[in-house]
Amino acid sequence: MNIDAISKQSSYLDDLQACIDIARNAHFLSHESVAIEFPVVSWAALQESLAFTKEFHRSIYIFNVENASASISKAFSAYKDTKERACPKLNAYVSKALYVGSSTTGIRNRLKQHFGFGPKSTYALHLNHWFEGDLSLDIFDYGDLDPSVLQLVEDSISTALKPMFGKQGGNNK
Repeated sequence: MNIDAISKQSSYLDDLQACIDIARNAHFLSHESVAIEFPVVSWAALQESLAFTKEFHRSIYIFNVENASASISKAFSAYKDTKERACPKLNAYVSKALYVGSSTTGIRNRLKQHFGFGPKSTYALHLNHWFEGDLSLDIFDYGDLDPSVLQLVEDSISTALKPMFGKQGGNNK
């Protein structure tokens, strides 16, 4: 057995525990909620209601519906099966939370992708292509919180809400 590898494992676990401790005490700096009706005409039509996101740096966002139903999962699954665009994982839950995500590089672009106005190859909800009805979008800004800690906070929220769509963990894992 390689002693150096064991030593590095211990260091990794110490770093992870330090991030967990910070995540437990992390608080968002601001919160905004927006109601959106789909389908939408264009990305430009949404930008005014999302103007506040210019000030958000590292954020967690949650897409919610008022009435959770299996029909939403079925509509998403049918769209995903077309393979027209890259879609996230379909979970086994029927939940008011559709998706929990985070952004450390600019939330506006990530939302544009989820709304269905981004590249076809980007994993996103692409809502404008299959969803009809009202949803709410909650965005929580965490300022300059370390991305590793933000990922832990996102995973914690996702575990609690059990969203219909999306995986846990960062994209680099």
